Amino acid sequence: MGNKPMNKKRLLLLSGMFLASALLLLSGASLSAQADRKPAAAAAKKEKKRPIRYILHQKQRYVDLRDIADFYGMLLGKSATGPVLFSRKSRVDLLVGKRDARINNITVTLLFPTIRKDDIVYISELDFIKVLDPSLRQKLPRLALKRIMIDPGHGGTDKGAPGPGVHEKEVNLQLAHQLAVRLRAFGFEILMTRTTDDTVPLKDRADFCEKYKPDMFLSIHCNASTAKSVTGIETWLLAPKGGQSAQESTPKTTFDKGNKFDHYNFRLAYEIQKAMMKTFPKRVDRGVKHSRFFVLRHATAPAVLMEVGFLSNYAEGKSLAAAATQKKIIDAIILGLTGYVNVIR
Repeated sequence: MGNKPMNKKRLLLLSGMFLASALLLLSGASLSAQADRKPAAAAAKKEKKRPIRYILHQKQRYVDLRDIADFYGMLLGKSATGPVLFSRKSRVDLLVGKRDARINNITVTLLFPTIRKDDIVYISELDFIKVLDPSLRQKLPRLALKRIMIDPGHGGTDKGAPGPGVHEKEVNLQLAHQLAVRLRAFGFEILMTRTTDDTVPLKDRADFCEKYKPDMFLSIHCNASTAKSVTGIETWLLAPKGGQSAQESTPKTTFDKGNKFDHYNFRLAYEIQKAMMKTFPKRVDRGVKHSRFFVLRHATAPAVLMEVGFLSNYAEGKSLAAAATQKKIIDAIILGLTGYVNVIR
């Protein structure tokens, strides 16, 4: 092709071919017995690594950012806003005293604030293990992916958020049906928690997941706010045991079913959010966030809950109801799944 720009039709064709290859390669893969604990950088395997030093802060273990950089074969620097971990392939921007971070330019809410003590920057050990590690690794242990459960949020008497001439339950179901068609075309077995405008309690959705044991659980929602100016896209995953959700400042003390897949949950959420922002670069990146949503707590597979936009914002709400936007949302989810598959195949 030389230096000629690739036209959109050919780019879409190649993207579909890549996704088909990646997803079909994954079919039949088995879960490794143990998680890989080796450094992310291949070159680092041959080097002797210093022990990762830690301190105690507010009853939490915090690890030295210099040692994390060494562990991954990265460099530790400073930007105008705060400390930065970087290499040729990855970059992590942190804010001291805040839970805000950016991983490869995607917004992430950490489990605990980054801190500075004696001019040394630390992040919580839980953020190191449950956030940085799954996002920086080139590969995660293999995991089967044949059966996917799609969960259109709300339904029936539960209308969800109101939008311009539409309710959330309707948009969620439209998106779910479109995603099901696309994924079936790749050979996946697709299950849905509802296929019509039915009222399905949260417990029933969790029970479906328990009964049919999918390899992935995708919950689709639209967002809402009392402030009509609020817009943007966010992707949620279950908070790990000992961590804080994005809405709370109290650490989670219980281990839920969904926590069995903490590493996969984060990477799946991260890849979907990254793909959504690539597809909708002008939308607000509200980031990857941890929660304690019922369907995520009880999921028996890697699970995320997607908030694809704000129906309460008139312009974004009108867009979410449009067929062209819905197709782009499905394209973005497929792109995110492609990135996830490439990590776990």
